Amino acid sequence: MIQTIRKKLKSEDGASLMLALLFFVICAMVASVILAAATAAAGRISKLEETNQDRLALESAAGVIKNELVGVKYISTQNYNDEGPTGTPEPAWQRLNKTNNRYEEVEVNFSGIIEKMLSKTKKEYTISATNMPSVIMAPSMVDTDEDKYSIIIKLTIAEGNKPLEMVLTLPADYQEHDEVINGQKSHIEEITWHTCVAVLNDGEYK
Repeated sequence: MIQTIRKKLKSEDGASLMLALLFFVICAMVASVILAAATAAAGRISKLEETNQDRLALESAAGVIKNELVGVKYISTQNYNDEGPTGTPEPAWQRLNKTNNRYEEVEVNFSGIIEKMLSKTKKEYTISATNMPSVIMAPSMVDTDEDKYSIIIKLTIAEGNKPLEMVLTLPADYQEHDEVINGQKSHIEEITWHTCVAVLNDGEYK
């Protein structure tokens, strides 16, 4: 009896051969599933690392813009007489000093960009940093009866057609008044950007 079983196990025909082939097929299927799962997991990890890097680049660019523009005031002074304006408007930049809660004249790195927006000039700019993806900054300015001079900045990753983006909104506080100093009449316009709201894709970042 034992010898008969051994012969069947060693046999290359019949049921024993079918069992061996079935076992081989199952092993091959399991191996292919494991390989596919490992490949997919590696791809997801790589994609996740790339997405995190892109997100960090957008957040860093947003932080730079926020630190530069929040609390900034743009002042335009236009002198005039009874016949109308005289000369060209004189621009000035101030930033809120949180220590004494006063506005002080400062140099604003983004002043040229804002002045282009005020003149309705649209242009994209690249923000680069070491070991990080470059970010494209596309600023625009709202000009409606309900909302004047609010700034909207769209940030995207420069390389590749990537869906990740961040939109910054800086609401504007616009005021104008006339004053007379030493007999000189002036019309003064002031635009202040007090806050910045950043939204990453469809979820609020901060």
